[in-house]
Amino acid sequence: MGSRDSPTAFPTLPRNKGAVIAPAALGGGPSWALGAALVAGILVLQATTAIGSPDASMPASSRGSRSGVSSVLGELVGVCPEEQSSCSSALNGAPEAHRYRVDRAHRIAGTDLRYAARGAHACPWSAAPPLAFGTGLGSDLRRPLGITRVGGLLVSQLLTVFTTPERLSRAREADDAARSSPRAPARLSQKLVRWGDARQHDCVRALRTAGWILAALSLAPACGRPQLATVAATSAPVDQATSLPETSHPEPEMPFTAWLKLRLPSGGSVTSEGGSVAVEHLVTADDTALTIAKAYLDLTDVYFAKDLAGEITKRHPNLAVGDRIAIPHLLAAPYKTPEEDRLRWPDDRAMKGVFISGIFAGAFWPETLERLASHGLNAVVLDAKDYMGTVNYPTQVPLAKELGAFNDPPIADYARAIRFAHARGIRVIARIPCFHDPWAAKHAPRLSLMASSGRPFQMGWTDPSNTEVQDYIVALTREVIDLGADEVQLDYVRFPVQSIGIAHAVMPAPDGHRSRAMKEFVRRVHEVTQARKIPLSLDVFGVTATGEPSDIEALGQNLAILGSETEVLSPMVYPSHYAPGWSGFDVPGNHPEIIGIGTRAALGKLKAGHLPGTLIRPWLQASSYKTPNYGPQYIRDEIKSAETSGAVGWLMWDPSNSYWAVWGALPRVSGDASTKRDGSGAGDQASRPPWRATMSSSAGP
Repeated sequence: MGSRDSPTAFPTLPRNKGAVIAPAALGGGPSWALGAALVAGILVLQATTAIGSPDASMPASSRGSRSGVSSVLGELVGVCPEEQSSCSSALNGAPEAHRYRVDRAHRIAGTDLRYAARGAHACPWSAAPPLAFGTGLGSDLRRPLGITRVGGLLVSQLLTVFTTPERLSRAREADDAARSSPRAPARLSQKLVRWGDARQHDCVRALRTAGWILAALSLAPACGRPQLATVAATSAPVDQATSLPETSHPEPEMPFTAWLKLRLPSGGSVTSEGGSVAVEHLVTADDTALTIAKAYLDLTDVYFAKDLAGEITKRHPNLAVGDRIAIPHLLAAPYKTPEEDRLRWPDDRAMKGVFISGIFAGAFWPETLERLASHGLNAVVLDAKDYMGTVNYPTQVPLAKELGAFNDPPIADYARAIRFAHARGIRVIARIPCFHDPWAAKHAPRLSLMASSGRPFQMGWTDPSNTEVQDYIVALTREVIDLGADEVQLDYVRFPVQSIGIAHAVMPAPDGHRSRAMKEFVRRVHEVTQARKIPLSLDVFGVTATGEPSDIEALGQNLAILGSETEVLSPMVYPSHYAPGWSGFDVPGNHPEIIGIGTRAALGKLKAGHLPGTLIRPWLQASSYKTPNYGPQYIRDEIKSAETSGAVGWLMWDPSNSYWAVWGALPRVSGDASTKRDGSGAGDQASRPPWRATMSSSAGP
């Protein structure tokens, strides 16, 4: 083996966390071997390329030899004591060439090789027993090969003992002596000389004895190793600068116990007996039921830590230091990654759901999902960012962190909230209010909508034309997609129109420039959602469908312009928001058919803009605001008006998230028969909230 202090320059391969070394090809028979452990994280074809590259100091017998490279990588025979640990392998090949290549390999890996065996007789034995007797993943495929090799080596050793040239020569001499003797013919046993009769050299006997001893010793560690290394074989070349993406979730073949171990907090352990997996915690002096619940919550099917703490207290009322307690409600299997778990639109593209604020979700998320599923709804609009500017989960977006916009967020884990929704078949539409952001306007005046005086215009809006403001929304969009959102919905995607002195705010002229400016912003977001194959929807004012062109352009929400950069438009055609006398209705709030009027008008705008592929999914009023006749029948009439007018799905809006009329209007599709509604709304008054729901145009869509 060459010296590590050799001046030869070796390339260093990039490390890929969690990768395993595996052979790209198998070389010839193991005439010489070095048992070695290489650091995990070097891809095999990266090592192949680097080890096999020509080098002036390389022995002539190895230079340019690809077979030598495969021999250096050798044959995977070892086992890993635990996941992501070093793998044991045998490096086979000719001594001169491969000693150089092994030295080159460990220089490239940047770690020491731990030599396990070296010798012409010992190395074949070190390779065969782990194949024959090892356990773990893939052992059923390796065992036949191992048994064959062990048997072959035993037979070859026996043949070597009894068929050496010296042995055969002595047997012939004994046979000749027997023939010339006048005594009885020699028996067959006389022709074969026993081991003790063979007058072999002491060194030959010593080598053979050592071979048997090494063979016996190799069986013990082989039988005790718990798991075979996973083989990651590929035939495609791998760029040396490329690294495997890191993921917080396991590969499909990773055992559940291994997946749990990767996520255990301090004091946790995994036990597995009789096919049953459990997680235990060793209680310390600082532990309470709540701290334990928070630490293990992600490994259970309980949503709130307080509920899990209650279960722990029920089973272990008196926690004592040193106690080992089982964690209740353990998951049955690893959860999927956000990308794997994502739900696409239903075949009819009809998303039907309700709006839920971050604060409400932080208190009633499981109950809300149960209500949605039991009444046949398939979507929920979940606030990722509040319309007042705070982010409802622990975001990692730099600007949000600079603004302090997520202190004590109501949703502790947005991705986990999505997983719980998906378990009920509910799709999550992540709502992001864009430019109405009092928090950002206050804490970062540079982002505020500006007055003609050069100072911030005091109305709680950021500047829609400010690139940094747009970057903020784009970053949040990327993040909620990464967290598993099934659709992204932009709200307040417009210019402000309702404020004293609004004429002094610096904005594009309302002559087409505002809608084009808003389209350019939406296009930036759309590029992100399209790249991830996630639908984008926009909340727009109801006036954009039925209002005057001047009003539409003041908002910057021309549907024929914006519609080309989104999959869905959701006009807020709430009947209560129309002025008394509109279209002859003295009390517009009492006329749910206004939903259909607005839906048809919005579809007409898209048709005029040659945008037949953009869907209209209207917001329906789910509040008693300015609506004396509000109730379950009102909700049913709104739904009918929308669906018969060309809407593809619909969404219910109540800023207080009190959907008693919705639950009363929609029949239950599951649950006990005694809880089903009769369709008339009778019996629903008992679930009506004691407070009066309010609704204003500035508080949401």
